[in-house]
Amino acid sequence: MLNLRTLTLLVSSLTLFLSAPAGAESLELGFRKGLLMLLDNNLDLGVRRLEPSAVDARILGAYGAFDPVAFGSLSRQDTTTPLSSRSSVAAGGLRSIESESWYLNAGITGQAGLGTQYTLDVASSWTADTLSGQEFEYESFTGVSVRQPLMRGYGDSNLLEINLLKKDREISEEQFRRALLDAAALYGEAWWGLMNARRALDVRAESLGLAEALLEAGRKRLEAGVISRLDLLQAEAAVASRKEDVLIARKSVQAAERSLKSLIAGDPYMMAGTEVVPTGDGTLKPSGEGLEASVAKALEARPEYIEARTALERNSIQARYARNLGYPAVDVEARFGYSGLGESFSDSFGGIDANPQWMLGLAFSYPLGNRTARGSQEAAGVEALQLKMLLKRMEQNIVLGLDEALKAVDTDRKRLEAADESVALAEETLAAEERKLEAGRSTTFNVLRIQDDLLQSRLKRLDAVSGYNLSLLRFYREKGTLIEELGINIKDASEVR
Repeated sequence: MLNLRTLTLLVSSLTLFLSAPAGAESLELGFRKGLLMLLDNNLDLGVRRLEPSAVDARILGAYGAFDPVAFGSLSRQDTTTPLSSRSSVAAGGLRSIESESWYLNAGITGQAGLGTQYTLDVASSWTADTLSGQEFEYESFTGVSVRQPLMRGYGDSNLLEINLLKKDREISEEQFRRALLDAAALYGEAWWGLMNARRALDVRAESLGLAEALLEAGRKRLEAGVISRLDLLQAEAAVASRKEDVLIARKSVQAAERSLKSLIAGDPYMMAGTEVVPTGDGTLKPSGEGLEASVAKALEARPEYIEARTALERNSIQARYARNLGYPAVDVEARFGYSGLGESFSDSFGGIDANPQWMLGLAFSYPLGNRTARGSQEAAGVEALQLKMLLKRMEQNIVLGLDEALKAVDTDRKRLEAADESVALAEETLAAEERKLEAGRSTTFNVLRIQDDLLQSRLKRLDAVSGYNLSLLRFYREKGTLIEELGINIKDASEVR
């Protein structure tokens, strides 16, 4: 019964092993090469990369509020005015007066950044009526008018939308940088995950080879009568079990490949049939910095912290605007120009400079209660307090996060050293036990047990290698300098692709 069960397991495992896909295209993926594919192909990064350009377009649109506007109008008015009896007698018996009037107006108006409103206009009108024998008389005016706020509406309060959008532009850049950091960290985890999975597959395949070699040697010793049938069954069971482990390891490789491909794939259909093989060394170098130096660097480099700091600066702009709303509106109004009169259009402008006119005044208004301004100031103050608390909280998280990351790097480094020693001892132990088996002083069971110990030691070492590199990756992500450590040029990465 045991023989049949072992044989069935061997056959089913062998069938699964031979049915693995073969002939797939292979992509050797060095760490740097994969990073470049990430920058070129990752759609999440592409979305974030476009956001600063979208804000630039909104800034351009906001500047449009200060574009001068040309205006003009031409109109005609015909009027019939009835006369009273007394007016009729005075007008020589006319019962009504008919008039024809034309109005022409053109100019340029606009607003400057300091709130100055200006208008330069040229106006002309000509009228003919019954009393003038339907002869036209022309009036003209050319002048400029200016209104300048002295308190409310003065200065950069008129640039509120533009200044806020500029801060939004800075925030969008930091959001892209944060997305790039996160994507690079995910890529590093995926690359090392696949590297670890493939190496684990190699280790399990090697362990399977050891078991098969031991099985082959056991068959010869069984024929020679050196070992029992039970010893051979143990070797056969170990081979079957390790074949299953190889198949499971291959599934882990496939899952790790999917995670990596989802980050770097440009053409998913082409990438779907490609076997990705990590090559080279993706190991980051330890920084050698202590906690205090790392925190100082993080406060200058972490995009989340810079984004929150920029949001506080944005709030100060809103607060200045809210304070400006609390001022009374005191505006200087000025108008200067020339007027003319003539029997033709050109005559009305001919001596226009002889008839100057000007006006200078002061306009004042203030909303009683002014709750809009007071509410805006209070809201800006509360938001500023919230942002300051958020910054403080982020500083705390940075300190604690970096402290944990530094300790993890040190622990994983020591773990890797211990794993190296464990593998060396396990290899030495296996070699000694195999020599004892050849001399007839050990059993197949003991050799298989030590082979399993070696397998576990090698797998633990692979986890230690991966863990150490991932700890370094997370440390630099926590510090905010992962992009620089990976050699990514942030300017090149920000360019729209």
